[in-house]
Amino acid sequence: MPSERLKTIFTIKVSKDAMSATISCTNVKQANDEPFNETDFHDFLRAHNIVFGIDEQAIRRLTQKLTTSHFPMTISNGQQAINGKDGYIVYEVESDEHVKVSPDEKLDFRDIIRIPTVKEGEKLATIIDPDEGTDGINIYGEKVRHKPGKIVKMRPGKNVTYHEADKSFYASAEGQISIDNHLIDVQPVYEVNESLSMKTGNLDFVGSITIRGDVPTGYRVKAGGDVKIYGIVEAAHIEAGGSVFISEGLAGLQKGEIVAGGDVHLGYINQGHVQTEGSLYVEQSIVHSVCVASEQVICKIGSIIGGSITARQLIEAKDVGNRLSTKTSINFTLPVDYFATKEKLLEEKEHHEKRLHQLNMIGDKLKNHKLLNNPKIKAMVKKQKHSLAETNNQLKRVNDQLNELEQKMTTVNRPKLVIRQTLYPQVIVAFGKYKRNFQSEFSYVYVTIEGNEIVTHPN
Repeated sequence: MPSERLKTIFTIKVSKDAMSATISCTNVKQANDEPFNETDFHDFLRAHNIVFGIDEQAIRRLTQKLTTSHFPMTISNGQQAINGKDGYIVYEVESDEHVKVSPDEKLDFRDIIRIPTVKEGEKLATIIDPDEGTDGINIYGEKVRHKPGKIVKMRPGKNVTYHEADKSFYASAEGQISIDNHLIDVQPVYEVNESLSMKTGNLDFVGSITIRGDVPTGYRVKAGGDVKIYGIVEAAHIEAGGSVFISEGLAGLQKGEIVAGGDVHLGYINQGHVQTEGSLYVEQSIVHSVCVASEQVICKIGSIIGGSITARQLIEAKDVGNRLSTKTSINFTLPVDYFATKEKLLEEKEHHEKRLHQLNMIGDKLKNHKLLNNPKIKAMVKKQKHSLAETNNQLKRVNDQLNELEQKMTTVNRPKLVIRQTLYPQVIVAFGKYKRNFQSEFSYVYVTIEGNEIVTHPN
């Protein structure tokens, strides 16, 4: 029968996701000598349960004169599912999200420090619902489910109301719009039109604070919203539930401190302490300071010299360290569960590999047993084969999980230190528990972690 002859000449390979199939030929000369027709190949595909997306042009090509260059030939393609598009928010007014400076922009704090305000009754934002997706079909004719678009999460906060009819948020009071953690607030703003002094004293305000002057040594400024300072901060304490903008910089004298729930933007940091739940953007340099950012630290045109800098995703500067080999510490906080999960999977892998070795040794002994026809020996052989298959499956599962874990670190969460000019000796770079003390100079590189090794690559 043609189908039986086809099996001896042609083979079909199906992709892991069952969305495509290719046909290969083991003997082109024999295939050209056989009088196969299109019906034969359709029957051959049906014998492999392939019923959808069959390429009729390819079928016709198979009935004509063939060469080795035709193979492997795609014979069937499924229809991919189209995932739904996520919902999103259209902002009707300028907010803090719109005044943040990207790492690729030239920082000019005198331009970006402004207070976006809204009036009572003003529309703030509108929620756009997600789009529906479409299911796909694989080559077996089975439905491939699409992923629905995610509904955007946003709630009205202080001085904000939500109207279901038009899915929009409105200000119920005049003030500054603040968007954080899926919450829209309108915060009142407290302004000081001079440097802090005994006249003003320390500031502690539930909303945002704007200071059109300096914050001298010893003063404290605390705001539930943002803090904007058009001057220098000395050995003072600045604390904000939102972002901090300082047009000049922090001359901390080892006592000045900034603590922020959002991003921190400033001109320079000298002997200061900065801790932010967002990112840290510095126009010039960070010198002998301790800075901790949950996201990234960017020195746009300056250097990092001395002290300790910690971030999760990215640390970038022109130079790190200096020609005097000043000890400088760069730290990346990798997810805690990354190391714990990896260690657990490696232990499980070692266990399965040992088990596999033992089972193979047992199998070799049973294979050479003189009483292979003995019912007890047969039962032992059957049990060994079952255990061997089960252990192989377990080992494959663990290896797949390890690959997936490393892939996530590679494509999404792998942090890096970017050097736009020079990385000097005595710079210690740490990724979680892995550390490397650089003893020689590198230029125009980035530093990252690959597996358990800290490596450099050309930038």
